Amino acid sequence: MSIIFLLFSITNPWKVELTEKLEVPVSSEEIIELKTFANYTYFLCGHKILREGNGIIRFGTFGMESGELVEPISMDIENGRLYILDYGSRNIKIFDRDGNYLYEREIETEEPASIAISNERTFILDPFRYKIDVYGEESLLYSFGNFGDGAGFINNPLDIDVSSGKVYILEKNRISVFSEYGDFIQMIELEEGKTISVDKYVSISADSTTFLYDQNLEKIECFSPGFSTTEGKNLLIFEDSTLRKYEIEKTDNKEIKK
Repeated sequence: MSIIFLLFSITNPWKVELTEKLEVPVSSEEIIELKTFANYTYFLCGHKILREGNGIIRFGTFGMESGELVEPISMDIENGRLYILDYGSRNIKIFDRDGNYLYEREIETEEPASIAISNERTFILDPFRYKIDVYGEESLLYSFGNFGDGAGFINNPLDIDVSSGKVYILEKNRISVFSEYGDFIQMIELEEGKTISVDKYVSISADSTTFLYDQNLEKIECFSPGFSTTEGKNLLIFEDSTLRKYEIEKTDNKEIKK
């Protein structure tokens, strides 16, 4: 009688496939941030927002009046509404998906740097106070965050995003994750990073690389640098006027050897 040993070697369980490449009439130097919603991709370019999808539209005007932008620095999308953080006016300007101005909200945050929206709550990063200010529809609800080097503290924060009840804070050399109420969950070290985008997956844009993680911050794959964002099972990377769209799939493939 012979005994057969089956040895299982685990291969990469992730499949990330390029599905589309589009030329977009904007350069990487013009872009501040990239976001996607449904079939639309939004590019924040100074006082202008460019939307790609069913053609190209542009909206946004410089000024201090309602619906105008002074110094927009960050944006997020929820339920088809685009929230623009305007540092110059210390306001949040809200537009519909087609670029029509709806209304604005005042904020108390002194040095806002990044915005994230979740369940109609607004999360604003203030890097000088090492705080996240959380707003309801009308006012500031609470803040959390403390300066420090160890796990559970915030140091050199650059950007934030929120998904599935978790607040992801991109710092200079790490990612820290908290609950929406400020309870520390986890932290991982990171070589570099500039912006973070979180939905079903997490993308980190850096000067030399774009990193893709799952929500537990297990690394999936690395790509060439560019502005990146995620929605559902899709990853989008913009570089040199080209928007690349990828589809992410977990295959759980195993290679069997006898």
